[in-house]
Amino acid sequence: MALEKASRGGSRYIHQQLRPGQTLLISPPRNLFPLRAAERVTLLAAGIGITPLYAMALRLEAEGVPFTLHYYLKNRTQGAFVRELQRRFRAESVVIHSSCEGDSARQHLAAALNKTHTGYPIYLCGPEGFMAAARRVAIEQGWAETLIHSEAFQPVAMPAGAEEGETFSVTLASSESGGRCPRIRPSPRCSRRTASPFPSPARWGFAAPA
Repeated sequence: MALEKASRGGSRYIHQQLRPGQTLLISPPRNLFPLRAAERVTLLAAGIGITPLYAMALRLEAEGVPFTLHYYLKNRTQGAFVRELQRRFRAESVVIHSSCEGDSARQHLAAALNKTHTGYPIYLCGPEGFMAAARRVAIEQGWAETLIHSEAFQPVAMPAGAEEGETFSVTLASSESGGRCPRIRPSPRCSRRTASPFPSPARWGFAAPA
């Protein structure tokens, strides 16, 4: 987990308070970014987005499913799991790209998305700009949008011209209660404000699959 300068508490707590070997009490993990059965898979990661895709690569290897993982970094010496990826997988299965070495996503995405694989799924994870670019290039190369899966760790930018005072309607299926929330207020916070709380894994609703 990266330590965010504007941390809301989670990453700062993990980096500053937790120690190796410490026992934590947590809720059962939930997978909101599942790996679906396929004959071949392409994985595209940037930065900390390697975390779920590394797990997918391990599963694909165990199941004997051909895959290619492209991991984009500014500097390979600062990337997560770089050494593990190089030791664990064959060079043709995992390719690490460093923009410091002139091999950025902007320069390489079109080549990474092999047109002969357009019938197979792509999984994306990384910064919003990277995923938007990868999705655009994939569609240009012939992929159907239904085959492009992603997970975001930050909120989607508000549409141009959207007013901060605009609201949207929230209805809780369990109680049929609800209300209207400002567009700038995440649904979990709005539900607590209306005394109808519900569990939310990331609190702000950023970690959402697509």
